[in-house]
Amino acid sequence: MAATKAMPGGRVGTRDADPLLIAGSALGFLAVALLLLADGFRGPAPRTGSKPTVARLARAEPGVLRRAPDTLVWDAAYAGEPLAAGDSLYVPPSASASVSFQAGASLEIEERSLVVIETLAPEPGASRVTLAKGSLSGSAPSGRVSVRTPGGLAWLEPGTEARIGARGASGPRVEVILGSARAENGVVVQAEAGIRLDQPARNQRFWFNRFPAPVLLRWDGAQAEGARLEVARDSGFSDLVDQAPGAPGAHDFNPATPGQYFWRLVDQAGHPRSEFRRLLVVADRPPRSIAPMPAEIVLAPPGVQVPFWWTAVDGTSGYRFELSSQASFAKIAFSADTEGPGLWTALQLPEGVYFWRVRASAPERGGAPFSRPSPFRLIHRPLPEAPQLFDSSIEVVHGDAR
Repeated sequence: MAATKAMPGGRVGTRDADPLLIAGSALGFLAVALLLLADGFRGPAPRTGSKPTVARLARAEPGVLRRAPDTLVWDAAYAGEPLAAGDSLYVPPSASASVSFQAGASLEIEERSLVVIETLAPEPGASRVTLAKGSLSGSAPSGRVSVRTPGGLAWLEPGTEARIGARGASGPRVEVILGSARAENGVVVQAEAGIRLDQPARNQRFWFNRFPAPVLLRWDGAQAEGARLEVARDSGFSDLVDQAPGAPGAHDFNPATPGQYFWRLVDQAGHPRSEFRRLLVVADRPPRSIAPMPAEIVLAPPGVQVPFWWTAVDGTSGYRFELSSQASFAKIAFSADTEGPGLWTALQLPEGVYFWRVRASAPERGGAPFSRPSPFRLIHRPLPEAPQLFDSSIEVVHGDAR
């Protein structure tokens, strides 16, 4: 029988009960924490409610916010979320987002912009938004796109690519890159005979783990005789960081630091001969291992899954996991591709010391760096407990130790 002892408040318990209570509480806390972590890995739940989906948030850089029409609360926006009529999107400085409509149109929302998704336009195959602040770039391969701004309405005809600003001199500011657009005052804006920019695409991201790193810029060199390439840190091109002749049609730009950059072609007088595009250069930092912790002993009997956790990496949900018995990873004992910063797996491996590492996995990131190898010891049966010493003195009687 376990001995009893007095408890605070007049309660009576056993000496054995306290460790059990503490262990039970710790296990309960760990279970709740893991459930919360797992719930976070699944991402946000759809927030369109009962309203029909008219578009989807194709890309959202960190900092982009979304607000439903029936609330004043702004929440973080995530790529892949459905959008309904009345949803608002705010893109802060140094960020961007893209929206794909079910009717086929695509909009690139630029920094410092506020956009409201509207109901489907009356005509079939059309999309409509309100641009309350800032600017956006739109393309309509098949249907029309109508953009309501403080300066009036602007329509993009099928096959048109254009940049639209909230305010212009006498209505919405429309810069047509391909095709034609029409303003509310009846003015038709045609694409000017400018220099076509080929790559990278608008607001494209590049990840590098070393700087400077090359970014290839390409444009129509046949139309660029006498023109000049400009690369700047700001959209006003007041902070130029690189220049090159326009005739070759290509240039290796080597950004020295992460950040956003803008590029365009200009004539000898500095007047724009092309649209300007933004690109984002990001430092590709590897994940950090969380569990198992370095030098941790992991008990995993046959068939029991082992959990691995690491920090999330911005811009991707896919990861490559590798495990090896060598710190050099010359020979891979186990590997897996997973969605989200966590993996549960049954390791069919002999007992011993292993190392694990993980990296972001996405086609546009190339060979992203791995996390630092983290060692742990894998066992299939509990380790024997050390003997307990009850008395430090040894009594010898007639040659026998007692």
